[in-house]
Amino acid sequence: ISLPSGGSAMTMPFDNTGGQFSGYGFANTAAAPVTLSLTFYNASGVVVGQYSEPLPAFGHDSFLIASKVPALANTQGTMSLTGSGVVPLGFRFNANYTFMTWLP
Repeated sequence: ISLPSGGSAMTMPFDNTGGQFSGYGFANTAAAPVTLSLTFYNASGVVVGQYSEPLPAFGHDSFLIASKVPALANTQGTMSLTGSGVVPLGFRFNANYTFMTWLP
């Protein structure tokens, strides 16, 4: 997972292959609405999908990425997150592995 020094974008892995799934939670830490924007790349670096949604001030959402972008079923790659004030809350990659974080 990488977070640029500006804190407005980051890249993280996803894996929906072999019975695994990728779920994520995101929060808006700003006192104003923002747009969460996700771009998905396959293992070769080719864009395979995009998703965006508005998050209200201090709002949050969580979801399995294939439910928002069906083309991501049975694929793996990376996801790029943009949205000033948006931070990832947690990731779930399969039934046995959950990674939770709060980035400053």
